Amino acid sequence: MYPCPTRAGAPTVSCTFLWPYQRLVWVVLFRGTTIAALWVTHDEYRTTPVEVGITMKIIITALILALIGCGTTYKSKGFTGGFSEIQLAENVFEISFQGNAFVDAATVRDYAMLRAAEVTLEYGYEYFTLIEEDDSIKTVTATTGGSATTNYQGAVSGNSVSGTAQTQYSPPQTTTYNKPASRKTIITYIEKPENVISYSAVFVRDSIKKAYKLNGPD
Repeated sequence: MYPCPTRAGAPTVSCTFLWPYQRLVWVVLFRGTTIAALWVTHDEYRTTPVEVGITMKIIITALILALIGCGTTYKSKGFTGGFSEIQLAENVFEISFQGNAFVDAATVRDYAMLRAAEVTLEYGYEYFTLIEEDDSIKTVTATTGGSATTNYQGAVSGNSVSGTAQTQYSPPQTTTYNKPASRKTIITYIEKPENVISYSAVFVRDSIKKAYKLNGPD
């Protein structure tokens, strides 16, 4: 972070500066969308006072706000989590659902149950039983580095810059996240089994989809 010259009398601003490089193109992307960008050329700096109000703090804040809305949705496993399954025998499956820091453990358990019902139906069965369940929560700690922001007010005259600058320092911050996961091993049946607790795959699928306002019944 470097001081950025402004016109005389302009409000104090903070910016990221490129001097003495010819050009800076700073683009922050999230899911293919540009959140922030800064483009300044060497010639513009020499001939025109630059007024830029974008700081690293603003960019980080934008990224955090974008990520807050990225709780794990019901989908195949990807960067933010999701479901996966392994077929262990002709009618035995291990179903897993991995959540992230923005989804609670109860939702992860329900999503694993929903996927168990879907897998049952996809393989031509109607009922399933749970023979093993494992719910867990992984705790992850992340520490961000400290930062320094320089606020500068001044003006450009020829090749010289005059003005005053003040630097503010922010210490490193540590954040703890909980990432829940659920794993279920199921046996599937064409007909409802006797003398064992079993679930109707259609009923479970429709019930959970309705509760979480997912797509309608298949």
